[in-house]
This record gives sequence, structure tokens and C-alpha cells, in this order.
Amino acid sequence: MTGVQTCALPIYGSSDYSTVADNVALQMGSSDFTYEAWIYPTSVPNAYHSIFSKRGVAANYAGVFLGIKSTGVFSVLVSSNSTTWGFVDETSATFQLNVWQHVAVVRSGSNLYFYVNGVRKISSTIAFSVYDGGAAQAIGCGAADGSQPFAGYINGADRKST
Repeated sequence: MTGVQTCALPIYGSSDYSTVADNVALQMGSSDFTYEAWIYPTSVPNAYHSIFSKRGVAANYAGVFLGIKSTGVFSVLVSSNSTTWGFVDETSATFQLNVWQHVAVVRSGSNLYFYVNGVRKISSTIAFSVYDGGAAQAIGCGAADGSQPFAGYINGADRKST
């Protein structure tokens, strides 16, 4: 694959985030992929604190979203089109405050997995192409506009496609 293959950088606090301009290398479609990062959340969000997202604004449906939710769980969302999330899991895995945790969302064929500290928390089938709305890839916020910032630390953020 040519173009952007990985991105690793530290995110410190609720006002830091990074975006990478959209390009064909960031569009998942039906390809296998892995999103992973070390996270250290320092507060429970009012709604969401985002780790990875590929949306222009938080109201959009696009790409893969990984974050933490006010109910104390991880939120794993994968968009199948511009009007809905084709896959939603906001109940299977809890997060801990003030502790480093490694998280990974992996697509292999039509299988989707979510891991916390190497333990599989989600195993599901997604038989659709991941919709891409053409927005930047965001790390540490819920959309390219900086909404839903992550409060805490993100390190080793990486996105790979195969």
C-alpha cells in the first residue's frame, strides 16, 4: 500500500488531537484493518470521548469509531452507509479510569473483533463495506472538527490496512 500506513503519536489532555487528511489509503471499504492504541482515560465523558473517528462532524455516520461512553463502556461503531451505523456495540467491554489499557479493533474478512489488553471482548460478523464519507482520520476526537475530545492520554495510535 502506498500513502499513509500508520500514525503513532501521543495525545495529552482534552484539547490535543490529530487529524490526517483523507486519502485513498485511509478508506477501509472491504479491506482488512486494525486500529489500535494505548489509552489512559482520566474522566468519564458526558456522552463520548473519542479515540478514533473518520467523520467530518460528530453527527455524521462514516468509517470506524472507537471511544468511551458515559455509561463506563467502550463504544465500537462501524458505518455501512451515510445514514446509519451498520455495527454497534456499546455494552461488551468496560473501561477503567487512570489505568493504561491497550485497545484494538480488527477486521479480518467479514469478522470484526475488539480487544482490551489482548482479551477479545467482541466477535461479530460485518458483511458490508465500511462507508467512507471523505473526512479526515481523527485521533483523540470524534470528528475532524475536534468534537468529542478524549480526556486523558493516547499513545501508540496506529491504523493499518492489509
